[in-house]
Amino acid sequence: MKKIFTIISLLFLTLICCKTKQKAKSITKLQGNIFGTTYLIMYDNPKIYQKSIDSIFSAVNKSLSTYIPNSDISKINRNEPNIIVDDLFVEVFEKAKRIHKETDGYFDPTLGQLINAYGFGS
Repeated sequence: MKKIFTIISLLFLTLICCKTKQKAKSITKLQGNIFGTTYLIMYDNPKIYQKSIDSIFSAVNKSLSTYIPNSDISKINRNEPNIIVDDLFVEVFEKAKRIHKETDGYFDPTLGQLINAYGFGS
């Protein structure tokens, strides 16, 4: 019995020692500043998506940032004529209208003057 236990133990130790090491996972971290704050994105893939992420943030800023004077929403808030908005703006605007209706006006996307009066928009 002792001999069988020794053989099984040695076999078990051999299997443990010979086990190939698994490749350690590489967590990719991307970070930066946007929308007046910071972000950190972590994912399990060696591919770097920084340019893609930056282009998405840039598109959102160009369309919807109230902090950027030449964004679509800033131009609309100044009542500039002949503004052509992008699909992102249309999508957000339509959702805002729907939520405004569904909440009986409790969600109000037209609070720009009030936000600016308290110093948050400028």
